[in-house]
Amino acid sequence: MHIIKVDSMGNFMWSKLYGSTGNDAGAGIALTPDGGYILSGLGMYNSNQQWMDGAIRRIDATGNLIWEKLIGNINKNGFDWVYSLSDGNYAVIGSYRDTINPSAVNAWLVKFDINGNIHWQRFYNKYGGNNHNYFRDLKETPDKGFVIIGELTNLSLWQQNMWLIKLDSLGCDVANCSVGITEEMPNEFVFTLYPNPAQDVLHIETTYNKEQTILYIYDITGKEIRQTSIKSNYQQLNISTLPAGLYLCRLTQGDFNIKTIKLLKQ
Repeated sequence: MHIIKVDSMGNFMWSKLYGSTGNDAGAGIALTPDGGYILSGLGMYNSNQQWMDGAIRRIDATGNLIWEKLIGNINKNGFDWVYSLSDGNYAVIGSYRDTINPSAVNAWLVKFDINGNIHWQRFYNKYGGNNHNYFRDLKETPDKGFVIIGELTNLSLWQQNMWLIKLDSLGCDVANCSVGITEEMPNEFVFTLYPNPAQDVLHIETTYNKEQTILYIYDITGKEIRQTSIKSNYQQLNISTLPAGLYLCRLTQGDFNIKTIKLLKQ
């Protein structure tokens, strides 16, 4: 990833390189309140260039690296444009190939804060299957959601269409944030929380306690507040330190969303 700083007359000031010794690339840039920058692009994951990750980096006003983060899997993924949001956070769009169906290209949206902490990420595949989905530009809407323009390629019809999608503040285009490649598990799997409303202790019951089963708790803005591994059919979670308010509790296993429940904390 290469960035060049010039003055108002186009005179060279400084130049910086970031990334590995492979074919990394830069795509987007956004300002930070301290005069620095958030950079987006992709980073090579291994030497034969079969694996790429989405890359986000923060640098100061003179180009010194503050932090960097690579996000992805063992396929080719990458970020395009990055955007400053009205709440002080950032959103980045890109493309993502998941491990379940690596031939498909999913549109990718990630919200993160100035320190690189991921609030949430969403994947979108309009037609499903091996089709290609791309986001090209994003605008924040007055309701803190997003309107995004892109393109859809239906490979079965060899047809490409313009794509305009409206999302809420959690990146959802449908209820309960069940979007894209994150699919709902069958109904026979049980997931309950009680009491609801809750005050100090939350009781969790589920018939699904396989490896990599995780309960995520998000606040109403979509920021991840807590995560805990589910290792038995019954667990208790101390939530006494959570501020009163509405939360979303999402149980996942790998790439699957088992269920999302709204929780009222008193």
